[in-house]
Amino acid sequence: MFYTGLALEILLLKKYANYTSEINKIISLILSNQFLDGSWNSSHSLKIPNPSNSDVQTVVLPTSSHGTNVRAKEFNRLFTTSSILKSLQLWSEVS
Repeated sequence: MFYTGLALEILLLKKYANYTSEINKIISLILSNQFLDGSWNSSHSLKIPNPSNSDVQTVVLPTSSHGTNVRAKEFNRLFTTSSILKSLQLWSEVS
């Protein structure tokens, strides 16, 4: 859901008028996956490379809740929820 929120934000910021149908589908998907507390499912989108690693794009990082050289599951769905809320706010402003 994190990347879905980012994709929606990109489509809205670039004012892709030809993608109105896709934007509406994304919004529907986002809203149908919202939890009762207002958040969305967390992801492992937070990359925490080892500080000595200078080329993080080519490293395959395992998922873990701690350490470096990992993809960490976000804390309390914070990043996903804030990303989606930002994109929905932008959508409400442009529509």
